Amino acid sequence: MAKSPPKQTERQASKVEKLARQRDVAELRLSAVPWRTIAAKVGVSTAQARRDFAAWMSSEYPPEERAAHRKRLIGQIDLIKRAQMPHALQGDEKAANVILRAIDMEARWFGLAEPAKVDVTVTEERIAAEVDAFLAGFAHAADADR
Repeated sequence: MAKSPPKQTERQASKVEKLARQRDVAELRLSAVPWRTIAAKVGVSTAQARRDFAAWMSSEYPPEERAAHRKRLIGQIDLIKRAQMPHALQGDEKAANVILRAIDMEARWFGLAEPAKVDVTVTEERIAAEVDAFLAGFAHAADADR
């Protein structure tokens, strides 16, 4: 008697469904479908649709295609900024907000919105030198008071 193949667990089925949803979100987004429409079609929130797209981009999308897509999006953002600039300069608040959001998005893509990394390595020698300098200054001030 032949063994039947093992049944998928709920977790495995859930993962397969999630990957299929991510692929569906990506196909729609790459076709320039708006986030709200994508979310409604796949039955998730717009925030989840964005997370699904990001997850798919980082795992499934070939790096060279990812770079081309990013370049296309940056070009679109540049066009939006150029189109909105005359309106923003005339005082249109909505146009100014569109430009600011576009600049913020570009900054995030280029890693400019991340906090700066600072090396705060301290060695024992440096601490000892700082303490010695402090004590020497303190001793000098005490001698001056006499």
